[in-house]
Amino acid sequence: MNNGKTASTSGLFFGVKARLKRGALWFRSSMLEPATFGRRLAKCDPVLVFQMGKVASTSVYYAAKESYPGAVVHTHWLTADHADWQVRRLYREVYAARRPLRVITLTREPIGRNLSAFFQNYEELTGTARGEVEFSVAELTELFLEKYHHDFPLTWFEDNIERYFGVDVYAEPFPDRGYQQHERGNVRLLLLRSELDDRDKAQAVGEFLDLPQLAIRPRNVGERKGYGDEYGRFKNAVKLPPEYIERMCASRYFQHFYAAETIDSVRAKWLARLENVA
Repeated sequence: MNNGKTASTSGLFFGVKARLKRGALWFRSSMLEPATFGRRLAKCDPVLVFQMGKVASTSVYYAAKESYPGAVVHTHWLTADHADWQVRRLYREVYAARRPLRVITLTREPIGRNLSAFFQNYEELTGTARGEVEFSVAELTELFLEKYHHDFPLTWFEDNIERYFGVDVYAEPFPDRGYQQHERGNVRLLLLRSELDDRDKAQAVGEFLDLPQLAIRPRNVGERKGYGDEYGRFKNAVKLPPEYIERMCASRYFQHFYAAETIDSVRAKWLARLENVA
């Protein structure tokens, strides 16, 4: 006859057994993943989605990862001691070894990109947790102007693409179609505007990776995140100083990758908000 003690012991046994099984599966998975990654590294040219952040790269990364037979790695930083083991392995086994590598990178209009990056790094830049302090739009604007590194996108290509791969993306005009391929040594590079329609992005990336059926779907959109409502309100109400607007619009980065009509439209949009200041 079973008693409570026996039932309790039995439940404990099966609970421990289940945890051990889950642990074994996790261990097996953790051991298999590096092995699978290694095979993918060796199978064909690896793909590195390497970009400045807040340029809609997540959708490009997942589209490539789901369709490309080789390794696909996504990062904002390329270093030998990166926190992500996949970046470390790619750095050591591909970049440092000068093996063939395909790199995908993106641009974005700098004012919108900086505002999005500021909110992505909200806690670090404001010194408070989300929801802890209810900042006004004026206070957030002041924090944005004082704390954020505004030249980050303006020099990113020199600091990263030219530094690591020797590719000067400014050496030739950027085409109106919104994407361009470069090749230098062992590196092939695709550069595209984040503002392109997803179908045009898919065409550009598909051509680059020899994947004609590639499809791209939106992911990681700021307005859909946990802070989306607050970010949307700030983005729609923030008023920026005219000298800041002009510095971004006159930058080499914006002037090179975007048409004059686009730059004029961005400038007019932000300056129009200042006309409504009481």
